[in-house]
Parts: sequence; structure tokens; C-alpha cells
Amino acid sequence: MLRNKIFNGILNRLAVLLVAAALPVWGGDRTGSVSWVVKISSGAAAVGAVVRVKNADLGLTVSAISQADGRYAVPDLPAGKYTIRATGGGFQSDPVETVDVSAGQPATRTLTLSLR
Repeated sequence: MLRNKIFNGILNRLAVLLVAAALPVWGGDRTGSVSWVVKISSGAAAVGAVVRVKNADLGLTVSAISQADGRYAVPDLPAGKYTIRATGGGFQSDPVETVDVSAGQPATRTLTLSLR
């Protein structure tokens, strides 16, 4: 009986230590995001523009659609370097923007579209 109590006490302590050690992994935010606004060259919001965010190293491409105010958001991106390009209605962004996405940090980019 005493042996079982000692064993259970050790087992409980070990379980608590394992959970405590894993908390930084579970609780840590390991993704970032890109957001802001898409405009056309006149300064007006570009509604319905397709924003593509690409990380060539990871082989990951994510798309978002700009809203009524031109805002877009691409959440939950793994940290790394991304290129951003927006297109829509015969317009596209000038050169491809590059942005560093860091874990837990939102990156903001205003994209300006011009007629192509």
C-alpha cells in the first residue's frame, strides 16, 4: 500500500513537470500575419483585389480578398520571408513587395495597384 502511494506521488509529480515543460511550446505563438490595405493609384480603396502572400522556401502561397475599405488580412503564417502581390480589375501591384513575418508580430503593407 505504501509502495503504491509513493509510486503514485512520483507519477503525479512527473506528469506535472512534463506539462509545465511543454507549456512554452503549446502557449507560444509561432505564427505571424500580414495585413493592411490595398489601394489603386488614385488612392481609393481597391475592393475585391486578390492578395497573394508567398513563401518560396516553404512552398506556401496564401490568398486573401480585400474588403470594402481595401483592407486584407492573412493570419497564421509561419515565420519567414514572404512576397506579396495584389491584382484585380485589370490592376496589379507594382513590384512585388517583400516582408519578413515574425512569430507573434503583425506585418503591415499598403499595396498600390496600377493599370496594366
